[in-house]
Amino acid sequence: MKLTEDIKKSIKMHSLKEAPKECCGLIVSRDDSNQVFNCRNVSDEPTKHFSICTLDYVRASDSGDIKAVYHSHPSTSEKFSSYDMLNSKGHDLFYILYNIEKDIFSTFDPKKEKTFIHDKRLMIFHWQRNMTYYFLKWFPEEKLIMPVYT
Repeated sequence: MKLTEDIKKSIKMHSLKEAPKECCGLIVSRDDSNQVFNCRNVSDEPTKHFSICTLDYVRASDSGDIKAVYHSHPSTSEKFSSYDMLNSKGHDLFYILYNIEKDIFSTFDPKKEKTFIHDKRLMIFHWQRNMTYYFLKWFPEEKLIMPVYT
């Protein structure tokens, strides 16, 4: 599933509206497009955990195919809990996490069993690291002078 700017914007707005509680919702596919479906967090501890309202889940599934689950972390953690990853794998659903404090999105793909952090600074680092590897491979006798991005 592709995490588009429109989806990010909707999740971010929902997260900020619900803070300091964790927000939660679903990404539903209908008519060849993905839509954000906001759900109610019915957890006993909504500032620490999320639990999607059963009625909201049924309404979302009636409107299309559920493609992903999303929730927010108002705190500093941009990582999924082991429980999040277990649920993602168990339901075979893509998971999206928005960290309010750091303004970062993370995704977990149960098919690849990998977490991806969607942060431009991190992408530049990976690009720089990959380019350094290939530069040294192709030109081993050259001196490496590359800018450092912070």
